[in-house]
This record gives sequence, structure tokens and C-alpha cells, in this order.
Amino acid sequence: MNCDSTAEEAFDAMMRSYSEMREEVEAAPSFGEGSRKKYKWIRRIPYTEIGIKRMRCFRCKKQAHTQWQICADGNQWRPICVMCDIDLNRLVLEFMRDPDVELKMAIYASEMLKPILEEGMKALGVHDGVVGGRSP
Repeated sequence: MNCDSTAEEAFDAMMRSYSEMREEVEAAPSFGEGSRKKYKWIRRIPYTEIGIKRMRCFRCKKQAHTQWQICADGNQWRPICVMCDIDLNRLVLEFMRDPDVELKMAIYASEMLKPILEEGMKALGVHDGVVGGRSP
């Protein structure tokens, strides 16, 4: 047995597996009792701005901030938190071999984290860099 036949056998096995999974998904009911149990997270319509804030991150279960779609996942809308969004953007930029990953991520992370930092400062009673509204 040579390398070509081994690769062809592996490819054939992978395609058979893919075909079986595809048949299972296509045979599953789109609506009704069975679909909700088996495919709990199917979301084909984007979340609203209010709706996304009610969701938990699909990856880490923190409060969701935005949503992503993945083609290989059936284009389902997946809620994700700020930190997972930042990590996912970095992953995509690195995958695309972008030459300015660090610069773009620094800008993007500061934009995404700014509202969270402002909210935290407000909760601590820090306004415009002054604690408790009085200057020291």
C-alpha cells in the first residue's frame, strides 16, 4: 500500500462521515418538539441589541456583548462576550496573516474595553478622574 492509496482511503472515510452527518442534520425536523431538544442552540435570526444583552457567551458563559456566525456551524448566531470577541478577532487576523495584528488588536481592544472601564469607574464613584466628585 502506497501513500497515495492511504490518503485516498482517509479522504473517502472522511467524505462518508461528512455525508452521514449531513443526512442526519437534513433529516432532523426544522420546527417542533424534536428540533429543540437535539439542536438547542440553533439561531438563524440575529439577536437584537437588547436581546444580545440577555444572553450568555456561548464559549465562557459571561454576559454576551455581540454575536458571530460560523459558516461550518450552519451560520447560527452565537452570542459572545467582549473578551471572547477580542480573542476571536485576534485569531482571525493571525489566520489571515495580517501584518498589523498587534496594532489593529490594540486599537480594537481599547475600543471594546472602554465602555466597560467607564462603567467600572462610575460604579466606584470616580468621575472625570476625581474620586467621589471632589478633587483631592
